[in-house]
Amino acid sequence: METPGAVTFCDSFIKEFEGSKKQKTRCFVLILHELAHQWFGNLVTMKWWDDLWLNEGFADFASFTALEVINPPGIERPMNLLLNDKINYAYTSDLSMKTHPIRCQVSDTDEADEIFDDITYTKSVCSIIQLFNLVGKEIFCSAIKNYFERYSWKNVTYREFLGTFKEFISQKANLSIEDIDNWEKDWFNQSASQMSK
Repeated sequence: METPGAVTFCDSFIKEFEGSKKQKTRCFVLILHELAHQWFGNLVTMKWWDDLWLNEGFADFASFTALEVINPPGIERPMNLLLNDKINYAYTSDLSMKTHPIRCQVSDTDEADEIFDDITYTKSVCSIIQLFNLVGKEIFCSAIKNYFERYSWKNVTYREFLGTFKEFISQKANLSIEDIDNWEKDWFNQSASQMSK
């Protein structure tokens, strides 16, 4: 559990470090995920549960990409774990009756419990990787830095988040705001079953 300034773990989790490469990798990913919540969730947080992906998807994105760079000995490649393990769960969820868009309307906190799932975590992190590849590392990092500076200690929606990217994209000749609008429409506001229609 992450709380500002402290992350707590249960005893059974610590024992995972003595397990297989995959178990160790999952431990590192989880530690970095909870640490990333100090920014995605504590420094800037969602206005309502509709944008849970802003917290969880980005915490996963930060954890997998950071672990790729850190690359401690005795673990699997983090992106392999994401691509070969977690994505299968997201595909299964997205094709089930309980599928929903990454960004979905949530009417109350009871309903919010139902969206802590593979779509909110894994599908959103894969979509964020798409955004990273669409805009490139320079724009992505500049936009994220600006986002934190502008919205520190505030509650936001995805519109503020994407608006920050659009500001930086408008400065690049090879990209357009329409690229972000299309990416948002295709990946965030509809489920897999809606996309196929």
